[in-house]
Amino acid sequence: MAMPLKRRHKKGPVSWKKAKTAKVLFRKIKVLFFVVACACLIVLAVAGASSIKLLSTKFASAVNSPFSLPGSWDRQSPLNILVVNDRGYGILRAIPETNSIIYLKMPQGREKRPVEELEKEIIKTIAVSLDKYILYTPQGEETLSLLLGVFENTNPSNAFGGYSKFVLNFKQNTETLLKEIKTDLSVKEFGELSLFARQVTNKEVVNLDSGTISDPVKFDYLWSKYALSKTFREGGKKIMVINGTEEDGLGAWGTRTAENLGISAIDPENGYKLWDKSLIVYKDTENATLRGLSRGFKIADVVFDEDFSKYAPFAQRADILVVLGFDKKESL
Repeated sequence: MAMPLKRRHKKGPVSWKKAKTAKVLFRKIKVLFFVVACACLIVLAVAGASSIKLLSTKFASAVNSPFSLPGSWDRQSPLNILVVNDRGYGILRAIPETNSIIYLKMPQGREKRPVEELEKEIIKTIAVSLDKYILYTPQGEETLSLLLGVFENTNPSNAFGGYSKFVLNFKQNTETLLKEIKTDLSVKEFGELSLFARQVTNKEVVNLDSGTISDPVKFDYLWSKYALSKTFREGGKKIMVINGTEEDGLGAWGTRTAENLGISAIDPENGYKLWDKSLIVYKDTENATLRGLSRGFKIADVVFDEDFSKYAPFAQRADILVVLGFDKKESL
């Protein structure tokens, strides 16, 4: 007869104690995870509420500028920002298409004036369209430079960025930012611009002298070299600027402005009639050029019309007309 196998019996009391200890430990771990999860949710909720509050906050504005871009930046089109401090001013240009950002530093000695005068001078002298402006104090310079860069720095590798330092002291830096700068950028746009400046692969700081500013050929060459991402020549569209006023030089200014937008234009014409309000006229849709002209000239009226002959003597040569009215007289 086979001998029965002997079974090893675990000692009951010891096994029970181990199970109870493991159960208690597991319960404590669950409670700990629950507490940590709740804390994380509370932090996220507070951060979310703070972010919503921050996004709804508005910067102080120094001026209600007639030259500013209506609406928000789409992060696809180039953006020209007039940057002013107590030592100088310049144009910060973000170019999403080439993932680049440049700062054209203007000659010193002209900055002790209101933003409106500086805007008018830039638009008149160098025929560059401005979209937004930033005016900041010495107290706000360090905080602003963490997000958008040290604009006076001529070393491109150190010119832009410092976002992590801003985040480490987020509350204080945000309060300083809202207090010490004036701009018509929204907080959301400012955040998007900061993010763009942090991610760009091409950075340039260009110092301009008075001779370059006063010489259209020199300036337009530098602007084309550093600031233009491309020209809108798809389909061979021809742009004509029409002077719809009695102001001499408005057509020539408009043609140069179009070229500095990166849009090729033919010789300007004087219109058959006078226009109080500017408009853009097209025969055939070409969205990129129309959008660029509308943004650059700040003209909201874009209309379709097959008969260009009623606008100017040789207007039929063009595919798109930019008719400048008396509302653009201030650009001269």
